[in-house]
Amino acid sequence: MKKKLFIFLFVSIIALPLLSQSLPTSYYTLLLRGGYGKSDYGLENGTIKGSIAYGAEFEYAFFFHKNVGIGIGTDFQCIGSTGILNTSLFWNDVIDTDGERYNHQLNLYDWRERQTAFYLEFPVTLQTQFRFSPSCGLLLKAGAAYALMLTQKTSAYGTIEHLGNYDRWYLMLDIHEYGFYIEKDFKPKYNFNNAHSYTLMFSADMCFATRSNIEFLCGLYAGLNIRNLKTQHSPLGFRNDREGSAVFHYFMNDYSTILNTDYVKNTMYSYSIQLQLGIRFSQNHYRKHKCNCYKY
Repeated sequence: MKKKLFIFLFVSIIALPLLSQSLPTSYYTLLLRGGYGKSDYGLENGTIKGSIAYGAEFEYAFFFHKNVGIGIGTDFQCIGSTGILNTSLFWNDVIDTDGERYNHQLNLYDWRERQTAFYLEFPVTLQTQFRFSPSCGLLLKAGAAYALMLTQKTSAYGTIEHLGNYDRWYLMLDIHEYGFYIEKDFKPKYNFNNAHSYTLMFSADMCFATRSNIEFLCGLYAGLNIRNLKTQHSPLGFRNDREGSAVFHYFMNDYSTILNTDYVKNTMYSYSIQLQLGIRFSQNHYRKHKCNCYKY
């Protein structure tokens, strides 16, 4: 799939200057959008909720026919999701500070971990437009984009409870002096090692022309980003750090968000459906027509 997308982008970029010599109309478009988005990474024993998604795009399009053209642009996207865990995890035959074996239990109560990703995309689209009247039309776009993740913000909150089950004595300890406690202040940091991904997109806009070469756009945008997490997934566990006679338990050993654990899949699918508004300027290459949008 990567090879095909690269070929598509390369051929399109090379062909645009050649086509521009005979294009009747060029378009410059600025779009702002906002709506709903969600990143699905297959969270085991948990749920994922989407949130607000938004973006902005600048595009340059060549229409070599009054109804058909091709465009390239730069697109900024933001998509966020929240993973929710309410579960219990167990590790058997753990050794405490006195050398006694016990079973460590960790309870997650409404543990919410939010990831917000910011992408810079470079889309190439095939476009077609239809005029219903000199002042109204429909613009359709479909294409693909190479996406580069600029950064990802992560926040987490909830309650994590550590318990010690000494089954030989039928004893469950949750007392801090024995190293068991409840933690609520936790700030994971995500160091992503694969910032490259690909996006498939489609949009439909109504075009409302003015008396000049300016059109206002209003429509819907749908996008699907596919990213390989490409990381060594570590088990969801804890570690014991010894300070003197005390043992401190941590939720993860070098924990860097749920995305780096074996609780998620290797591929993350981020999709969004957004309302977009924009403005489009046209430049006609033939003097006999003031604006191609009025030509039938």
